[in-house]
Amino acid sequence: MGGIENVIKCLAEVYMEMGHDVMIFTSTMNIKNIDDSIFTFKVVRTESKTVIPGVHNTYPKKDKAFNKAFDEFKPDVVHSHTPFSIGMWGIEKAKEIGVPSVLTTHTYLSYMNDTQVPFSKNNPIHKAIVKSLNNQPRRASAAATVLTAVSNNTIREEIRRAYGLERETHLVRNGFDFKKNCQNAIENYVKDHDKDAFRLFYAGQIDRTKNIQFSLKVCKELKRRCIPFVFNLAGEVNKKFHLPFQKNDKEKYIEAINKYGISDSVHFLGRLNFDGLQSNYSRSDAFLFPSEYDTDGLVVKEASRCGCPALTIKDTGASEQVDDGVNGFTLLNSVDAFADKIEELYNLKRDHFDEFIALRSRTQAKKIPSWDEIAMQYLALYQA
Repeated sequence: MGGIENVIKCLAEVYMEMGHDVMIFTSTMNIKNIDDSIFTFKVVRTESKTVIPGVHNTYPKKDKAFNKAFDEFKPDVVHSHTPFSIGMWGIEKAKEIGVPSVLTTHTYLSYMNDTQVPFSKNNPIHKAIVKSLNNQPRRASAAATVLTAVSNNTIREEIRRAYGLERETHLVRNGFDFKKNCQNAIENYVKDHDKDAFRLFYAGQIDRTKNIQFSLKVCKELKRRCIPFVFNLAGEVNKKFHLPFQKNDKEKYIEAINKYGISDSVHFLGRLNFDGLQSNYSRSDAFLFPSEYDTDGLVVKEASRCGCPALTIKDTGASEQVDDGVNGFTLLNSVDAFADKIEELYNLKRDHFDEFIALRSRTQAKKIPSWDEIAMQYLALYQA
């Protein structure tokens, strides 16, 4: 389940617990044999159709069953978490029946353009698809009754700069599911940490939008400085379209790892459940997350709750949840800057372990809003 899907799931569960009735309208996401009975809320899906290999779209206006389910549900508010076909459909349906619509912006246009278009940027087909992709978020953001975003960076760089909209945009960050057990993280770290090497961890999709190539260059620099390290990466390879005989991102990373001579220190763990993630957060020395695309980054919150300080690039969406030196670090977009900080932390851990543990304790104590708190913020907007 991706980040946006996880946000929707968490909010829906909270609203159901509060006694509200929730219905999620989404797509099949080109997945077969989906079991929606595991959810406490109702899920209605419309079919995803392949436009070109690796690119799928939905046509909710043409799906009679989809529209019938909406009409029978009679919502008091429609909350869209995507500006594309289903999200815009929801905004238009809300207008038809005279109820408010809320649109939350989670994603940058640049991310969509770089990841959802399987052609080179000079290709006419790429330009045509990008033009279509770019128009939809602007239209949806202008049409929604209430517009929200999950970070100030998103408001500044996406709503205002990319969309050219000056309309009021409310900041409502993502929350954290405190039902997930992160107790005893500091004790577990003291017991399980690697005394001989600095252990770095990453969780998320294995693709270039997460700046993994940058992380590998940091690792190359750490090796040059003779700093012992381990870098574990958890996540699935992005199954986006690739031209025939073209390597996927992970294959390209493996080539770079071998070229840099760091294959003994870099390990791909595959997809992990939260217990597996928690174990790695708890025993790792730092969470390496130099993503420039993430508008917020749920994994940074997860790492923080487990006492694992995050290393992020300054002035990105992901960095906004980091208080520099308190629960992580916001750094210049520079391989040397990241390597310098890791070397500093390695020396702190080796020579002043108590101070390093104090950093982890501050990291874990960092205030993160619960999904209950976030749900209440949205409820206030629904009723405004």
